[in-house]
Amino acid sequence: MESIASLLKSNLLNIVIGLLVFIVILYMFKRFSYKRPEGFQDDATNEVIPDGLPFKLGKEHCRMLNTQMNQYKQVRKEHPDSHIPNLDETIVQLTEYYNKYSCNQYSF
Repeated sequence: MESIASLLKSNLLNIVIGLLVFIVILYMFKRFSYKRPEGFQDDATNEVIPDGLPFKLGKEHCRMLNTQMNQYKQVRKEHPDSHIPNLDETIVQLTEYYNKYSCNQYSF
């Protein structure tokens, strides 16, 4: 009877250890196999800084911002009578960012 109890304890211990190892392996798989989204979020030069300080985006990010801004402007041009929620506000905001982060110094 005592050997059955000790056998159950060792099996339970092995199951718990196996589950912990399995969870660690799943976590490592998830961490290394799923890539972070690319875009503005990945640039180290895009850190939060206090307002009022001069700040410039890199040329590649300015190019992406310019492309996105031009795409929204093109949509507005192609569909002038359509109601697209927040499109005009988005264009204004992107233009402000474009100027605020000194992207107007680059030519695209």
